Order: sequence, then structure tokens, then C-alpha cells
Amino acid sequence: MAACRVGALLVVNALLSACATQATLPAQDPGQVVERPVLVATVPAPANPAPAPRLTPAPVTTVPEQRSSPHIDGLYEHPLSDLAQDAAAFLSQRGGNMGIAVLLPDRGIYTQFGDSKFPMASMIKVVILAATLDRAAAQGRDVTLYERDLIEPMITWSDNDSADELWNGLGGGPGLKAYLERIGVDGIDPDPVGYWGDSQASPKAAAYMLAKLAWGDILTPELRAYALDLMTKVSDGQRWGVISPAPERLPAGARVGVKNGWYPDEDGWEVNSAGFMIAADGRNGYTIAVLSDRQESFDETVDAIQRLADMVYNALRWTR
Repeated sequence: MAACRVGALLVVNALLSACATQATLPAQDPGQVVERPVLVATVPAPANPAPAPRLTPAPVTTVPEQRSSPHIDGLYEHPLSDLAQDAAAFLSQRGGNMGIAVLLPDRGIYTQFGDSKFPMASMIKVVILAATLDRAAAQGRDVTLYERDLIEPMITWSDNDSADELWNGLGGGPGLKAYLERIGVDGIDPDPVGYWGDSQASPKAAAYMLAKLAWGDILTPELRAYALDLMTKVSDGQRWGVISPAPERLPAGARVGVKNGWYPDEDGWEVNSAGFMIAADGRNGYTIAVLSDRQESFDETVDAIQRLADMVYNALRWTR
């Protein structure tokens, strides 16, 4: 029994000696690599920890549809008197064969005899212009120099030979009719067999066609801008009619353009004028078309058209 106790004590002493030896590390030999224990630092939490930010989902909102251009399709038609009573009264008292349409984007189209058909004379050249530009776009190419050499005199000083060349190249009346149907313009009837000047249109259709160029979805923005720019550069001798308000009365930055048509027919004068006024923001403005036939005097008819246009302008309060 005593021997067992002595053996147990020897074992215990050996273990204690080994632990003491491990607790005392020997000095590092300069040539010896000693693996150091990895120390993990524990950062104490602050006494009053700030609450973690709560993520609140953003409210769901309905964003209204943004349009690059104002609305010109499906507009309600109103009598001209709702827009300019004096213009409506003047046209009624004057008598004769004359009609007018004023299209205001996002608002409506105002007419008096707006669906009556009149010979277009040179006003059809706006349709020839648009169809020529559309053909280039459809073929995936730029407008050629040859086309520009015809388009520009046809619009800026109403050259008839240029209109003949382009009209024939587009397939005449049937070709232009197909184009108008494709872009959704009703009320313009290109002459199917004869002369382009015998084409007919209603004032409402003429105003809508110009609105298509100003704010619509025909052509590309670059080609529409080119067409409108030409109409702002009509020669001084032909800058009469619906753009009659003097430049000093127009808002700063506004653009105005026009294409007129006139012809001394056997039954009297055909005198037409269609144009646009677009504000500097590119959205506000209007198009206006006045068409007539069987008029006794060219000068008196031009004066009547300009008086109508001035009354409309005043009713819209287009001032600086």
C-alpha cells in the first residue's frame, strides 16, 4: 500500500514539473522560427449602442406618361366662335367661299366651313415636300443633293418646275394619296390624273397636315425640323397670309412659317394660306389654314385672310 502511494506522488510531481516547464518559454534563438499565437481582439460594445438604421421602402408612385410632343390626334372640333368671336363674325358677314381651321395641340381644332373642299394650288407643295422626305427615310438614306435642289426652291419661292419633277417622281396623285392614307391624313385629295394644283383640301385637313410636321410622328425629328425651317424661309414677297402678325408682336424665340397658294381660275381667284406659330419651348403654338376660291380680288382676299389670322392671334393672347 505504501509503495502505491509513493508511486502516485511521483506521477503527480512529474506532471506538475512538466506544466511549469511549458509555462516558462525559453529565449528565442535568432535562427529559430517561432510560431506566435494568433491574438483575436474583442471590441467592446458601446454603453448605449445607436439603433441600426431602418430601411423604409420608397412609396410607390404613378409617374404620368411623358410625351415628347403635344397631343394633336383625336382633338375635339369646336366652332371658331369659341376661340375668336370677332373672326367668326367677320367671316360670316364677308360671305363668299372661304373656310378656316385653327389647331391648338392638347386643346382642340376650331373651324368655320372647316370641312369644305377648296383647290389647293401651291399649298399641295407641303405634301410633296413631306412625301419626298418620307421616301428618303423609308429607303434608309439621306436626302440627296438633287432632291434638295428641287425641294428648297419649291417651298421658299414656290417654283412650279421643281414641284412638277417631284410630283412625277412620287407617282403623281395616286402616289401622294397613298402617302396621306399611310400617315392618317384625311381630307386632302391629290388630283389623280391632272395637275397638282387641282388637288383639293379642307382647311381642317391642311391645318392637321402642318401639325403633323410641327408636332406629329411623321418623318424623323431631323427631317421635320428641315421641313419647318424651309417654311420659315419663304421669300419676302410670299410672306403674307396667316402669319400676318408683325414680328415685334411675337413672343421671344417664336418661329413662324407659311406656305401659300394662289391661282386666277376662270371662276375667280383661288387664294390659300397655311402656316404655323411655335413658341420657343417647342410645345406651345398653333397651326392655321384659310382656303378660298371664286374670289373677285386677290388683294382683297389676302387682306381678309390676314385680318382673320390677326383676330385669331389676338384671341390666343400671344404677346411677349
